[in-house]
Amino acid sequence: MNDVIEKRFLTMDELVEYLSISKRSIYHLISERELPFIPLSKRLYRFDRTAIDKWMVKRQIQALDNHLETIEI
Repeated sequence: MNDVIEKRFLTMDELVEYLSISKRSIYHLISERELPFIPLSKRLYRFDRTAIDKWMVKRQIQALDNHLETIEI
């Protein structure tokens, strides 16, 4: 895993390991244009680790905001 963390551009398999989610989930996120990716061909992608990290933080903040909206003050 340490090699994956150091690389800037990840393969699909490395992203699966990095995020601990299935390829199917990643393909779904790609098809919905929710995940930042670099298309190299129709089914060959690379993922910028920095962009993925920012995407994860953004999703975390959105999830927290959605949760806070459901709490009555």
